[in-house]
Amino acid sequence: MKFIKAALGYLETFGGVFSALAMIGCFGFGLVQVGVGFLRLCSAPGHSSELFIDSVLRGLELFFLAPLPFLAFCSIIRLLRAWTGVDRTNAQSVQFLEAAREDVGWVKRFITGLMIAVVSTDLIHRIIGDNGPDVRVAAIILGLIAVLSLYYGFSKK
Repeated sequence: MKFIKAALGYLETFGGVFSALAMIGCFGFGLVQVGVGFLRLCSAPGHSSELFIDSVLRGLELFFLAPLPFLAFCSIIRLLRAWTGVDRTNAQSVQFLEAAREDVGWVKRFITGLMIAVVSTDLIHRIIGDNGPDVRVAAIILGLIAVLSLYYGFSKK
């Protein structure tokens, strides 16, 4: 049991650092994308706003994706800590496990909401694009949004 707790401690340390770096990198790159869009818009006076919108939508997608790895990792680590430390005779330990399970459910709903935002942003990006959306691709994206929305709606307590 000591080995599992020690391994979980190392996993929490290194995984937390990597997931935080992924979150910061994704957010930073999204900020750069939005900044590039503003720079393109301001640098050429007769320039179309199409490149600006393209850059801003790509940056928004990265903003929506940024917290996903960190939230998922933190909730999984909390659940693993609760599983390794659970004592069925101790009521407080069982409550901690139930709280960790509820936390994982909350994070799943939050991630589902963020994925709906990412897919919706991608659909808007395709609609605004040069050729317009392909009908099949748009139907698939709308179906995915509907399925994610149903999952989000039915996963609430």
